[in-house]
Amino acid sequence: KDVGLDKLYYSFRPIKSWRFVLIDSFELSVERHDKDSAAYHEAKRLIDNNNPNIARGRNWFKDISKDRQRFVPYNGGLGKEQIKWLNNELKEATIEGERVVILSHQPLTPEAASCQTVLWNYPEVLSLIEKFECVCMVIAGHYHNGGYVKDKNGCHHVTVKACLTCEEGAYGTLDVYDDRIVLRGRGAIPKEEVYHLRVVI
Repeated sequence: KDVGLDKLYYSFRPIKSWRFVLIDSFELSVERHDKDSAAYHEAKRLIDNNNPNIARGRNWFKDISKDRQRFVPYNGGLGKEQIKWLNNELKEATIEGERVVILSHQPLTPEAASCQTVLWNYPEVLSLIEKFECVCMVIAGHYHNGGYVKDKNGCHHVTVKACLTCEEGAYGTLDVYDDRIVLRGRGAIPKEEVYHLRVVI
């Protein structure tokens, strides 16, 4: 659906020293694009090359190794231009001395979700963000049970539970401080989760 935006990825700075970066995790997708589009054909190529069960109409995950189970129609990926844009955003944030929170529908690591619900090209995107100390949190959804991991660089990967599967709802707000981020939840999201931030020199 046309929502009036040229691109569905962007960044904003709600307060000084903080940058929120929203990435479009379905830029490459077979479910979002017309079948005659370049994005659709690239997405279909990725699925066909990594998970032949889809085209054969078989059980999507039968005999497919875990490292390829993410290549299914309900997932997607970032295109090359968006990855370049993300790299530039993180470089700029580093120069400006900003902390960065990345928002993505799909998780960027299976450790905070499952191997079946992560971004198709998460290894490339994860490798990119791990180069930048400015990235302190990644917030995602998609994996309805929710999940969490703190990576080797101290970045918090938070996958929130899905509001559509929680009768009590699932939503919250973030409060950011120099040394921590506080997620104040409602419904299935914990009332208060504190994520301490590493010191950036």
